[in-house]
Amino acid sequence: MTKSRGWTILCGMLVALASCRSPLALEGLTISVAVSSDEVSVGESVTITTIIRNDAWKPVTIAANKCGPAFRVTTVMGTDVPLGYPTACTLVAQSVTLAPGEGFRFLDVWDGRDRSGAQLVGVYRVIGDPFSGYSRPSAPVALRWLE
Repeated sequence: MTKSRGWTILCGMLVALASCRSPLALEGLTISVAVSSDEVSVGESVTITTIIRNDAWKPVTIAANKCGPAFRVTTVMGTDVPLGYPTACTLVAQSVTLAPGEGFRFLDVWDGRDRSGAQLVGVYRVIGDPFSGYSRPSAPVALRWLE
């Protein structure tokens, strides 16, 4: 291999690496979350709306089908509560391209149970986190499960 050919291959690899982006490179997105009620009785469910807004100057493509909820729950001290959502998932990726200023909503219904099936009682924090750590999650919203 000649010196110039080796340099060309090396430059090609560097360009490829520099231009490779994770499909979840989601800079420019703002995530918010809302609950249908901030106090819910045991046995009832709450609707959780996670909203993604493209605040970037260019379009951003996101995965529109999720395996699990678009939110997570923590105790008031910040400990994650494992949720009992089904893990079955479609193998066909569905994506949505958000134009600048455009938004997308994920709607989830949660019955207040953790992964083991135990009903939560007390105050918890709901956080919009549809991309599980690949973007900045929403600010938390308080939710109280009443006995």
